[in-house]
Amino acid sequence: MIQQVCGNCDGQGVVNRSPCVTCRGKGSTNGTVKEQIDIPKGVDNGVNLRVGKKGNAGDGGPSGDLIIHIKVRPHPVFKREGSNILSDVHISVSQAILGCDISVPTLLGDKILTVRPGTQHDDQFRIDRAGVTKLPPNHHQRGNHIVTFKVKMPKSLTPQMRQLMEQF
Repeated sequence: MIQQVCGNCDGQGVVNRSPCVTCRGKGSTNGTVKEQIDIPKGVDNGVNLRVGKKGNAGDGGPSGDLIIHIKVRPHPVFKREGSNILSDVHISVSQAILGCDISVPTLLGDKILTVRPGTQHDDQFRIDRAGVTKLPPNHHQRGNHIVTFKVKMPKSLTPQMRQLMEQF
């Protein structure tokens, strides 16, 4: 005695007399679907986002979950470190020595920073709560924006500039 599944009904006990031309009676097809997905604020590289019931359906079962692997493009000005944003601001020697007010771009718009007299190359200034929004359950918090000052040294000096520097 040999047992095997019926080739006509696949063991269902019913034969479809007028099968669909698209799926040929199997009940499902392969295709591409566009979906609008909300990406939460603060998502970083490598995070897997699960969207319920948007995946492939099993044999006769409900649709599974769609898993989206997030890749964030790098920004030309800002770098990200966790929920903190890092950026560099170039200042002149005179601005570093004497101090000044400068405009710095942030995620929340431009902010005026005061460069203190005597600022050194690679000194940092922290702007509280101007970074990336944290993921739940801390989604009401933000990281910080850390500005690193880069002092631009002149490559050549005019005779007058040289004389002034020597006097200094």
